[in-house]
Amino acid sequence: MIQLQSTVDVADNTGAKQVMVFRVMKGSTGKLGKPRLQTAGIGDIIIGTVKKALPTSEFAKARTRPEKKKARIVKGVVVRTKYPTRRRDGSYVRFDRNAIVLIDENNEPRGTRIFGAVARELREAGHMKIISLAEEVV
Repeated sequence: MIQLQSTVDVADNTGAKQVMVFRVMKGSTGKLGKPRLQTAGIGDIIIGTVKKALPTSEFAKARTRPEKKKARIVKGVVVRTKYPTRRRDGSYVRFDRNAIVLIDENNEPRGTRIFGAVARELREAGHMKIISLAEEVV
């Protein structure tokens, strides 16, 4: 489960390395009567800001005009979570780190490669392009 203010890794070759989540677009909320804390699981869409990036990437901070900082806001799909996800057959899948893949407005991946394993639940969420680019599907 990824919640607000969580820092997640980026699992593609866009140049961003870490993203801080500030909005969960599609995810689950708390029970009625409880505070409504939105959390994202595998296959959910989040919006965040790039905190670490390669210096040669499009997400690198512009040094030409430091008074005009440009927000580096990105949209991504959760592909790995530390929190265990239960499958229909009763088994659980969990990963060692939280990770996302950056997507564009059409929900297509921005990068051309995806590093590491991704969960099979992305197929049910309709992210087939991410499944086809991934090294391994668990």
